[in-house]
Amino acid sequence: MPKFLAEDLWKIRADTLLSGGALSGRLLFENLISSEVDSIKRSQVPELVVRSESHLFEIVTALKERAAGAKDVQLWFRGQRADHKVPDRKSLLPFGLTPYSNISESSLVPSLYRRFDEHFESFDLYEQFLHELTEWVDAARHIIPDDASLSSNFVQRNPHALSASGLTSFQRGLVLQQYGAPSTYLDITSDPMIATWFATHKCIQDEVGVLDFSSMEWSGDDTSKWPTIFVLPLVVGAHPFLDLSSILPGDVALRPKRQSCGLIGGAGNLARNYCARYVGLKLRLHPQFRVRTQIPAEHLFPSDAEDPAMRHLRSLGLGAFGRRFPLTSVCSN
Repeated sequence: MPKFLAEDLWKIRADTLLSGGALSGRLLFENLISSEVDSIKRSQVPELVVRSESHLFEIVTALKERAAGAKDVQLWFRGQRADHKVPDRKSLLPFGLTPYSNISESSLVPSLYRRFDEHFESFDLYEQFLHELTEWVDAARHIIPDDASLSSNFVQRNPHALSASGLTSFQRGLVLQQYGAPSTYLDITSDPMIATWFATHKCIQDEVGVLDFSSMEWSGDDTSKWPTIFVLPLVVGAHPFLDLSSILPGDVALRPKRQSCGLIGGAGNLARNYCARYVGLKLRLHPQFRVRTQIPAEHLFPSDAEDPAMRHLRSLGLGAFGRRFPLTSVCSN
């Protein structure tokens, strides 16, 4: 971690414990974010309103210039149609319970934990849950061959990892997350325009995993209901994330490559929303915001004919009717 960032975060270490991303964003992007002396407001993730595509390019350029001056800091993005919040528990504060709930938090819960408790409502549901996940993990094991160079690079870039076995977890997590199964990781992208695409498109998934994307329209003054791009300033070797080139060799899986995908970990059953700790800035897309050139959904979600991973997963029957976690594919128009 850059020395100046580590030293400044240490000075406010009590707040850094739960608001490290927000505080890092304020320190790294002080050229764009006004200073805040109030400790509560300072611990909240700062926001910027983006009014046009050119405005977005200006902001991202400024962010990348600042990140380039900070050793080992990389900018990652995640686009969502709205800023969903975790349940508000401020009413419990007067009783001395959940003191951390004085800061409103965005929900960045990985897919495995979003409806996790539903899998335990009956023995049959739990059995199906385990069975399907086992099939997905086994499929991921066959898709991704061992690669000594990737393992070596993983150990070098992640000095806190006990062994290269963590790479295998990330690799399988990528296949799970990108092709239809839930995982403990959150998918992020290094391309702000990919994040913008997901933020400005709504998706309906049918029972056999077909995804139907359509452009969104939005209005109103509540910025939390506007499409939002989360900016995550991540530090190589300090934060549990990997980019695509560090996870997969070659063109094994085309979908994550087209989406400039990465994965971030840290969440668990007792800390399901831990990934929210990494968010340093929120870019709110104003109702006037428009993208000039739209990316076709078919490009971001290539078909079986293009994507070797898709072909293999479908051949294993992971796209069959009746599955809780079917292989996903885009709706062809």
